[in-house]
Amino acid sequence: MKITRKENAHLSADYNRLQEQYKELEALKEKLEDKEIEWKLNLTDAQKESDQTKEQLQDAKNEIVFLKDQCSESTEEMTHLRTELSEVTEEYRLLGDRSKMLSWCSTVPLLMLLFAILVALYPLLANITATSTLT
Repeated sequence: MKITRKENAHLSADYNRLQEQYKELEALKEKLEDKEIEWKLNLTDAQKESDQTKEQLQDAKNEIVFLKDQCSESTEEMTHLRTELSEVTEEYRLLGDRSKMLSWCSTVPLLMLLFAILVALYPLLANITATSTLT
């Protein structure tokens, strides 16, 4: 088979063009591999950030549960303290009423004592004021 010069030149040009395209494709392949590595690193960083965010979210959920428990305990304690305060207030009112009653009751004997002293001192007072009823 005889190949003509023209065909040989054409095949040689095609071969050279294909080699250049091959080199361009190899360069493009290397660029894509570098980009792939870069994307994988970015993906790894994004996954790490995602994991950190998930961990923070879980911590926040745990803290919310803890705070809800504390809130319910505080509410129960406040209810208990309000009940206790109303009981103490009622006892204080009753104690005040008893104190008033005792004060009033203690004045009766004092008034009787004052009356007895006045009756005992009446003759002396009558002599001093010269209002004696003796003739």
